[in-house]
Amino acid sequence: MRKLKDTKQATTEFLLSKGLSDHNISSRILLSNKNQSYIKDNAHIYNLQNYIENDKDTNKEINLYKMGKAISLFHSNTKTITGIHEQNDRFSLENMWFEIKQRVEFNNLEYKSKLVTLIEKCANYKFEKNCYIHGDLGVWNLLFNKNKIYIIDFW
Repeated sequence: MRKLKDTKQATTEFLLSKGLSDHNISSRILLSNKNQSYIKDNAHIYNLQNYIENDKDTNKEINLYKMGKAISLFHSNTKTITGIHEQNDRFSLENMWFEIKQRVEFNNLEYKSKLVTLIEKCANYKFEKNCYIHGDLGVWNLLFNKNKIYIIDFW
């Protein structure tokens, strides 16, 4: 059982888990007795997932090929999943840029004009949203089990 922020997260994680189930790269999220993707207890939201033992030896190197393959499967297979909610970008360029410009030392940077030009060019780039982005993908959100890599905690 895992505590979630809200029902949007519960729905999104369930749909992602279901969409990725044929590829066996994430734990399966189970439906409740009420056929919902979450359980509500007072003001708290939870989901129930199949347990995957993490047998990663912290001293052992990660197989980057297998990790890349799992991430590739994740991104290519989330393109067709409908009904998922987009999460707020904690590291949005606009927010970080605003914070940087507020710093006193920003005005004294010798490369300030070059930086402004590059950041504005990036901020105005029109990108296509074509798949779900994990948003917090690191070894803390990967499980290693019997030579397989599983991606968890999509939100």
